Amino acid sequence: MSTRLPMYSGALALLAAVASIAACGSSDSGTDAECLEVPAAVMERIELPAMAANPAVPITISEAQAVKAVDNYYIAARFNAPGGDEQTGVWATSSLDGSGAQIYSAEGYSHEFTRWPEAPGIDASNQYVQTAKSCL
Repeated sequence: MSTRLPMYSGALALLAAVASIAACGSSDSGTDAECLEVPAAVMERIELPAMAANPAVPITISEAQAVKAVDNYYIAARFNAPGGDEQTGVWATSSLDGSGAQIYSAEGYSHEFTRWPEAPGIDASNQYVQTAKSCL
C-alpha cells in the first residue's frame, strides 16, 4: 500500500498543475490566449507618420499587448489620437519580430486613425480582437 500512495499523490500533483496552467490563460472572450509584450519596433511601425490617417498628427502608443491566434498576432494598443483623446485600437500581423511583416487594422479605431489596410473578414466582434483588448 505504501508504494501506491506516492503514485497517487504524484498523479494528483500533475493534475493540479495542468489545471492551474489551463486556468491561467483563460479569458472571458472564450479563448485561452496568453498576453504578450509587443516589441518597440512593432509599435513604431504601427505609429509610422506616413500611415497615420492624418500624417500631420500621427498617433503615439502608450501601451500595447498582443495575443497569438492560429496564424496571426492581434495587437491591442492604447494611443493618443489627434486632439489628445486616448483610444484603443487593434491591429493584426503575422510576426512580432519587427521584420516588416504586413500590418492590418482590425477594428474601428485602428481603421479611423491609421491607414493600415483593413484585415479581411475581421472586425471588433472577433474573439481575438476582444481578447487582445482585455490584455490592456
